[in-house]
Amino acid sequence: MFPRRLREHGLKVATLFETFHQYDTKDRDWLPRIPRGWVVLTADYKMRYRERERDAIMENGVRMFILRGHLHTQRIANFLGNLHHVERFLRTHEEAFMAKVYRDRVEMWLSHADWRRNVGLDEPTAPS
Repeated sequence: MFPRRLREHGLKVATLFETFHQYDTKDRDWLPRIPRGWVVLTADYKMRYRERERDAIMENGVRMFILRGHLHTQRIANFLGNLHHVERFLRTHEEAFMAKVYRDRVEMWLSHADWRRNVGLDEPTAPS
């Protein structure tokens, strides 16, 4: 249903099954295989809290939107209703990120820079 609705709006869509030809691929296995330039849409907000998945997203430059809403139809409506915000977000964020798509806005949830600081790859600089 979701891919069809996106395609009806002129978007190019490749589902997990269409791309990797199986349904049971673990997130940590398919995330590193996402081609550069592609965008991932998911309702799985728990990925941010699962270290292996979160690190795979950030280490592999994945740009991901987490679709918020209780019902599938709400998530579709939220995404399509915010398509102009999503496109603007993509133009201004080239590195990996996790952003949430709500009914009325798109909001950064985890940027690549914040992830690097959180895992200790970038130490804060001391004031001079």
